[in-house]
Amino acid sequence: MNHIAYELQIGMSLATAESLLKDLLNKDSSLHGKTGGYFEKQREMLNNDDVLVEEFREVTAKKVHDGEVSYRKTLLGGCTNIDICSCSILGEFADCLTSQCAVIKSENIDNLIKSTEIELKSYDKQSVEYLSTKSELEDLIRYKKHNVERKAEHV
Repeated sequence: MNHIAYELQIGMSLATAESLLKDLLNKDSSLHGKTGGYFEKQREMLNNDDVLVEEFREVTAKKVHDGEVSYRKTLLGGCTNIDICSCSILGEFADCLTSQCAVIKSENIDNLIKSTEIELKSYDKQSVEYLSTKSELEDLIRYKKHNVERKAEHV
């Protein structure tokens, strides 16, 4: 029975690593956030042939298997925290903008801004929901201007 659990664990580790690598190697998306910046540098090294894809894949799979790295999809992109983050539990995605474990995709920021603008219109302007949603929208817009747009200007 232990061998089945081990194979399942290995399979989950490989699936997690593959998901992370798929996001990392996707050239259509720019990555932001603390961990996203790290992965963006790794992508650049891969593109410059400073690191072999197979070698990077093996190292990443080993880190996932050893519990050093995890990866879960989030509204903003992904989370590399080994434990579940409080921001993902509470749904307060703006907290993830400055989180150490965040991998933020530029297109997800744009999509979230649009959907949050639509959501904001459904609340009474005096309600707690409106004020909270407006604050999150302002955080997203500020993040986009400061990180995504500024990065695009330097490319």
